[in-house]
Amino acid sequence: MALINCPECSHRISDQSISCPKCGFINNKNDSLVKESQVIQTQEKMPILEYIYRLILIMIIFIVILIVLSFLFFLMT
Repeated sequence: MALINCPECSHRISDQSISCPKCGFINNKNDSLVKESQVIQTQEKMPILEYIYRLILIMIIFIVILIVLSFLFFLMT
């Protein structure tokens, strides 16, 4: 394990590191680690339908809570 200069910012980094902690330059010498880090960075974003589904679910829960609270309020009066 040796220290090398980052080609981007000249910060001293390990030759085993995935990327430079200072500038984020990806170390291409360790291809398997670079591929793993790229997979993590390019994870699929949640589809828009999943956002809509969650929003509708939250709205339904909110409406049910409001109905229960209003029922309890009118029951106590």
